[in-house]
Amino acid sequence: MMKSHKMSLAVLCIFVTLFSAACAKAPKQEEDTEWVFNSIHTYNQDRVKQFSKTIITETAAGTYEKTQILISDSNNDIVYMNCVQKGPGNYHLYTRDYMMLKDGKGYDIYKYDTQETFYKTEINTDFINNAFNSMYIILSDKAEAKILGNETVDGTDAVKVLVTDRDFPRIQNSSDFSKLYAQAVVSDVYQEELKAAHDNYMNMKEKEWTFWFSKEDSRLLKMEYDNTLDTTFTYYTLAAANQGICAEKNVPSKEIVTGYIKSGNDCDKIEVPLEYQTL
Repeated sequence: MMKSHKMSLAVLCIFVTLFSAACAKAPKQEEDTEWVFNSIHTYNQDRVKQFSKTIITETAAGTYEKTQILISDSNNDIVYMNCVQKGPGNYHLYTRDYMMLKDGKGYDIYKYDTQETFYKTEINTDFINNAFNSMYIILSDKAEAKILGNETVDGTDAVKVLVTDRDFPRIQNSSDFSKLYAQAVVSDVYQEELKAAHDNYMNMKEKEWTFWFSKEDSRLLKMEYDNTLDTTFTYYTLAAANQGICAEKNVPSKEIVTGYIKSGNDCDKIEVPLEYQTL
């Protein structure tokens, strides 16, 4: 049961929808938006990325708040995830993961708040590769940007931009998710709900993200997006595929993701636990 619950949490972390595009210039005139996509491309090219996000999810059981820090370091083939989730009643969950590729194998060292020590297990390398890929911001060539104005992000003057994509990448394009979905559609549970969630998600004509970029050098600082339909589809896929998810309690009526972004030398350093040194 612990293993099933553990994998479900990690899958949800990985399938949060992120996005790509095309080198960085400072923002010029408002009608010139090519720099937006160039800045996103520059972020994608960085070997080290950090995404610190807050996810507010409204469900039938109440409102859940998840704070999560994701750091991917391609130089050392390691992904760090720190997640704290609070919900109705006394619900509280804390997890910490270090996922690593080494000598052609994948490893996960993880710890829950109820555990006194880390546990180490070997995992599929595809799972870790998906964790790295989830840090990219992927947009299609049909994405359009609109300057919304100027704001301040953590004391930094920023340009606020709305990006709309009519051909955004779907979560089932991920090989890991497609395998789960293949299991889900042939199960004997949640089939009506899964079909409705799939259809609602696929019927989305476009997806929107709000980005904030440094006014001085166009660095990507922050992003925000509605993830309701994405997460609903993901939850019912996990539930139907028997991944330890209780869909009735967890499916959102609304979910908003807000994240602060760092890249390169600005990222926090991953403090690798002793267990990794013995792999």
